Amino acid sequence: MAKTRRSKKKRRINTRVFWIVGLTLVLFSGVAGGLIYITLKGSVGRNLAAGKAFLAEGQHESALRSIGKVLYKESGNQEGHALRLRVYQDMIPESAERATKLYRDYIVALTQHSQFTPGDESLALRSLNELWRASVDTDQDIFWSMLEGQASDQRSRFQPGSPVYNRATLLLGLARMRLGQSDFLGDVDDLGNVRFPGETELAEYQELEPDLEDGLARLAFGRMAVARRLGTKGLLQQEDRNLELAQETYDEALERFPRGRETLLAVIRHMYVHELLGELRGDLDQDAMDARLDALMAKLAIAEEVFNDDIAAAERHQVLELARYLTLIDTAEGRVRA
Repeated sequence: MAKTRRSKKKRRINTRVFWIVGLTLVLFSGVAGGLIYITLKGSVGRNLAAGKAFLAEGQHESALRSIGKVLYKESGNQEGHALRLRVYQDMIPESAERATKLYRDYIVALTQHSQFTPGDESLALRSLNELWRASVDTDQDIFWSMLEGQASDQRSRFQPGSPVYNRATLLLGLARMRLGQSDFLGDVDDLGNVRFPGETELAEYQELEPDLEDGLARLAFGRMAVARRLGTKGLLQQEDRNLELAQETYDEALERFPRGRETLLAVIRHMYVHELLGELRGDLDQDAMDARLDALMAKLAIAEEVFNDDIAAAERHQVLELARYLTLIDTAEGRVRA
């Protein structure tokens, strides 16, 4: 009987010891965790202050190292991301190669800032538009690939119909269109038409933004390009099928946006690449060639007038493309007009 009482008392003592030890561990863990958090926050604050000081002194590499430590510990630190962008914007490259690298690093920093700030529409649009400018200005595959990835990511973060989703849809279509140039003839849709890379996204964008010309103009050119490539490959029956849809889109763009900058460029691009250069390989007589060249020159004159009326509203890549066609087509005065 006495042995049983001792056994119960021993179990009560063991249980009490267990809870005391457990509570001690919990308290210790909480204190340790708090100390670690305070240490990390202090470290983040010190590195942010160091980064600002280095930037003020023009020590950009040191500033980037300090900010890198901040973002390593707190990947979503908004002040750290913003400060890193300020550092890149303050740097002056000493060579063209250095400028290219710094610009690429700046683009990556801007993209990461957007990725770690979900829901910020202005920042998402800023990163998309910067990547778009980098892509069209340099025409480098690395930027087009980055644009494709960023646009696809932003589409998954925002709702259809929102400014970011719509812009990302357009740019995703344009990126895939550019990256797919070497294999432009894609899948066949349910209606039997051969599609081009990015056509699905451009068609969706046209439904989302029916009052804007960007998607329709690119869609028209892309569909015309597919039809002409089918013809050059001798797939005449398929060319006729695709040409019907292409002509319908092309006519709609001209009817709705006859003086739209993007539409005029798409028309000039088509007339030059497909109707003029394309027919040089055929048996078109000189009179017919002269007639096509005259029609192209007339369209160039309209585009030049539209651009000159409000040159500030045109995007840089649009101005450069028009200048290039003026030089290529008007061999007499094209350089002066450009």
